[in-house]
Amino acid sequence: MPTPSEGETEKDFVSRCMAKRKQANGRLRKWRAEHKEHCSEWWRKYRETGKPREAMRKYQASEKGKAVRAKYRFTPKYRETARKNWRDRERKLRQEVLERFGAKCAICGYDGDIRALEIDHINNNGNIERKKMRHSEILKRALEHSEEYQLLCANCNRIKEYGELIVYA
Repeated sequence: MPTPSEGETEKDFVSRCMAKRKQANGRLRKWRAEHKEHCSEWWRKYRETGKPREAMRKYQASEKGKAVRAKYRFTPKYRETARKNWRDRERKLRQEVLERFGAKCAICGYDGDIRALEIDHINNNGNIERKKMRHSEILKRALEHSEEYQLLCANCNRIKEYGELIVYA
């Protein structure tokens, strides 16, 4: 650990250490910029090992991790960011589902406004599924098991729901 040289004030010592750190960080940044592919490959492999996730879980289980999480969890900025991230994930997932099913109604072919398109359970078991899963989980399941779902416009879905029209695409 570096120590102040003779006659050096604490302020000068801190300034010298900060300058050295800045210089080292600059060299590191330059090396990473020159070796981007190597770095991204290394990080990809490191993430696949599960170590970062394991380390994060261990930290979150520790007393310090719990205290930090409790401190920031209920701040307005945290809630706003969490809500925004959640909405972005939901939109992206919904967009993937719409693309998978062709972004039009399976019965009438409506493709005007995507907000009017809904995911329909072909076997009419949506009520059971909604009680067990969150909306995002249902969207993920629709991507994985597309044979159990169809995309309907709001009108066709209501007509099907009340039993006056039974047509499956």
